[in-house]
Amino acid sequence: MVGLASWITRDVEKQKPPARKVEKEQAPVRKTVSAKFVAEIKYSSVAVWPKLSPDCRHIAYATRVGDKQVAVVDREEGEEYDEIMDSSIRFSPDSERVAYAAREGGKWVPVVDGKEGKEYDGVGALTFSPDSKHVLYSV
Repeated sequence: MVGLASWITRDVEKQKPPARKVEKEQAPVRKTVSAKFVAEIKYSSVAVWPKLSPDCRHIAYATRVGDKQVAVVDREEGEEYDEIMDSSIRFSPDSERVAYAAREGGKWVPVVDGKEGKEYDGVGALTFSPDSKHVLYSV
């Protein structure tokens, strides 16, 4: 498995992590720190930009699996796509829903709560309504 997220329930002080010796086959590690949350994301050739939910209880990011990409939400991998626009990953204001844009072949689809929407030539910024019930995106 390429993605790994770990939660630590105690408060974390901001500190510089000790230098790590990276073995030849070990992927680099990027750490994201929040007041009560630490996520350790392992990745290979893809830059991973993890997103925290507004309540800091959930994490989502896109990563590569073979020649495909998947969105990982709370350690659960979604469907495989040719590309996931990692900058498009968004949590709803209530932290219960997640949305992103994905490409399969030449078409883009909005993916909301793991369900694909209609195919388009392009899908832009996804935004949840303040009550978290609706998703707005440009095409």
